[in-house]
Amino acid sequence: MSSHLGRERLCANAKHAVNQASINQTDVSFSPIPLAQLDEQIVISELLGAHLSEADQLDQTITTVLQQAEVLRQSILEKAFSGQLVPQDPNDEPASKLLARIQAERMTSQDNLVVRRKGRWS
Repeated sequence: MSSHLGRERLCANAKHAVNQASINQTDVSFSPIPLAQLDEQIVISELLGAHLSEADQLDQTITTVLQQAEVLRQSILEKAFSGQLVPQDPNDEPASKLLARIQAERMTSQDNLVVRRKGRWS
């Protein structure tokens, strides 16, 4: 329909009124639609099937790789939180003592905090 011959056929039968062309359904339904020969259709179908199969395989590969990446991410996070990614310094203070010290510092700073109330100036 959008080929040169298809447009010529439809425009030849179009009715023109007030700068607008109209084409009736009968003209469209009787318009010839060119088809490829059967042997060419078979080749096209086989090529499409092969490409769709390849696309399905790529999709499955991508899904598998994404799943592996998530497992790897979880493994890295687990090792990071358990301290297995970098060598540990035995002179570092344990995390429990560090957290207790931070909490104590926060409590001290909150006790020393001066709270100001917002008031209106007259």
